Amino acid sequence: MHWVRTTLQYIFIAAVIGALWIILTAQLSVEGWAVGAVLGFVMLIAVRGRQGVNVRPLELPQRVVWLIVYLIVLERDIIVASIDVTLRILGVRKVDSGIIRVDVGDERREVAALTAHGITITPGQLVVDFDHVGDERHVYVHCLSVTDSQDTLESDQTRRMRFFRRILGNG
Repeated sequence: MHWVRTTLQYIFIAAVIGALWIILTAQLSVEGWAVGAVLGFVMLIAVRGRQGVNVRPLELPQRVVWLIVYLIVLERDIIVASIDVTLRILGVRKVDSGIIRVDVGDERREVAALTAHGITITPGQLVVDFDHVGDERHVYVHCLSVTDSQDTLESDQTRRMRFFRRILGNG
């Protein structure tokens, strides 16, 4: 009967994904919801059995809230970094580019990819390589200012990992 419970969980999550699909596509219709739900169901089946995928409908609202909080913080970081890059382009701040290695803080590839996205989407920093040695994963980040980034990259990564653990249900 485990498969019945899992199927019902997938249907519930797919229904929520269908609702999100309606919001993202701005197509308020039953057909739009159905497309999103089917895509969500296919996505859930595709990732089933993967490490770190834990479908629990009762935890979904809390995870969605943490995702929204993460996106708000990410948007703030993007705005602040955009201002910083503008000041560097205008010559107000110094450009001293270089590459820094940052510990991902988790052994899963999915988390490394999320980390890379969070860093790369922020102006002035770009993940240029991944490194996987044993259980440790690192990303190599090109920065416009190595001096400033050395002070913030590790703490930013620690904050990102707190969000990812809450969003993915591991903390």
